Amino acid sequence: KPMVWNDLKYDDEIYLPDQTKRNRPDEVGVNNDLFEHYKKLIQIRNENPALQLGDFETILVDDKNELFAFLRNYDNEKIIVILNNNNKIQVSEIKVPANTRWKDLLNENAIFESSKSKIRISIPAKWGTILKLL
Repeated sequence: KPMVWNDLKYDDEIYLPDQTKRNRPDEVGVNNDLFEHYKKLIQIRNENPALQLGDFETILVDDKNELFAFLRNYDNEKIIVILNNNNKIQVSEIKVPANTRWKDLLNENAIFESSKSKIRISIPAKWGTILKLL
């Protein structure tokens, strides 16, 4: 469904996506947490040209653990996005250049340092990380 804005009035939803009637109406309201999350993602994208213009390279596909990672590279800016679609925390090892430091733009600016050309990171269930090379 579309973004729900606080300056508009919405009727309760009485139908499910397949057009059958709900047992009871679902109140439609603004989800401020989701709105703030979208704003943060937009800010990260706007501040990092690699996420807009960079080359795209898939660097991890792990169907068993439901992990996916890709690299965006533009004008010496490198960003790795790792997504965990699993219902459990997953640990990922990503190959990176040796002796590099990466800042997590999505999760409180945590810093990760490569060890033997890899970084090892735990990713919460149904979540991700956006790592920028420092």
